[in-house]
Amino acid sequence: MFQPMTYSEMMVLDEARLENLQVTKGARKKILQSVAKLRERVSNIKQLEKTIDENGDPRCLIVELRTIMNTPIAKYSLENTGVPPEDFQAKLDAISLPANEVDEENLPGHIVRVLFRLHNHLFTNSKNPVDLEDEYILKLIQTYDKILNSEGNFWKF
Repeated sequence: MFQPMTYSEMMVLDEARLENLQVTKGARKKILQSVAKLRERVSNIKQLEKTIDENGDPRCLIVELRTIMNTPIAKYSLENTGVPPEDFQAKLDAISLPANEVDEENLPGHIVRVLFRLHNHLFTNSKNPVDLEDEYILKLIQTYDKILNSEGNFWKF
């Protein structure tokens, strides 16, 4: 059922469309809950970013980022936006932008931006070094790996 759908089509699924596809009521409810969670990822990332700002425990942020990386992520494109080509990289990876200046549709940019901040917080903050258990270091490495191996799927130039 989902294979012929595009990411955009999946993100706008509603009760009527699922009923049209003859999905049972219980399955419709679960699908719609899952799609709602997908729509909340950017706001969740912004909320979790406060962990870094407040010098809180980064473990939850690491787990959440890893979980998000296992969900469908649409390519983000700046085509036909009027952004000059020389500004593409800054707008795409969003590392140098404040969270409120990153397009809500740029989930990859939000992920990379927060991961960059988390990395700096964990590994360059000599005032308050964070001692992470191996499982969290592994999740962080897996997240880096997933981004590096899917970069072509993250952004469209």
